[in-house]
Amino acid sequence: MKIPKASPNSVELLKSLLPHDERVRTRPLFGNLAAFVNGNLFLGLFGDGIFARVSPDDMKGLLKIDGTSLFSPRKGRPMRGYVAFSKAWHKDQGKIKPWVSKSLGYTLTLPVKNSRKEKRKLKP
Repeated sequence: MKIPKASPNSVELLKSLLPHDERVRTRPLFGNLAAFVNGNLFLGLFGDGIFARVSPDDMKGLLKIDGTSLFSPRKGRPMRGYVAFSKAWHKDQGKIKPWVSKSLGYTLTLPVKNSRKEKRKLKP
């Protein structure tokens, strides 16, 4: 599977959407930029598309809004709990930013995930 690469404009857009929170970390995912909190993915790029983790309740409502869909990095194989925002959403940060905040808030309720490096350090 060929993974699409994000344009510099999309990378800058994602960075501008990130909340100013010292717990948020960015790193590559799918060869693109993604944001994590407590080791859990909450926001990212797949090519020029933005996706976010949302609560099951938010997912129901969000998918009823035009320009959103299940995030599927592989056709027909959606990632459970993630929604993709169409490029039309990218033009209106006021529309997408509240969902980024909700994504961060929801992801903070999830159990902390240790990185593989940290797990290796913990082994006796």
